[in-house]
Amino acid sequence: MLKIMIYSCLLLNASMAFSEHAEQTDPLEDINRFFYEVNFNILDPIIVKPVAVIYDGFAPKPVRTGLRNFFSNLDEMPSMVNNVLQGKFSAAGNNAARFVINSTFGLAGIIDVA
Repeated sequence: MLKIMIYSCLLLNASMAFSEHAEQTDPLEDINRFFYEVNFNILDPIIVKPVAVIYDGFAPKPVRTGLRNFFSNLDEMPSMVNNVLQGKFSAAGNNAARFVINSTFGLAGIIDVA
């Protein structure tokens, strides 16, 4: 019974947090709308999509795989910090080891050795 009361209070609180008043108090709404329009109507169709289509069509598969591995290797460090903050030290050690091994033996992470 206590759980039901707690969940009901949480749901009621959540519904009040997303009220109309909360939507009307965004001080950056005009800036957000401007950048959304710029990104959606200008940058994405004119720059981002053509570059992605050209990259996908002309870059050989080993190049795409190497770039994906490189950026995946870079992502190990924030994942390691996140795991440390959550107290998952074994997973953090795994992230650190993968980063070190791939950065040294994997040519800066281009080859996924680990």
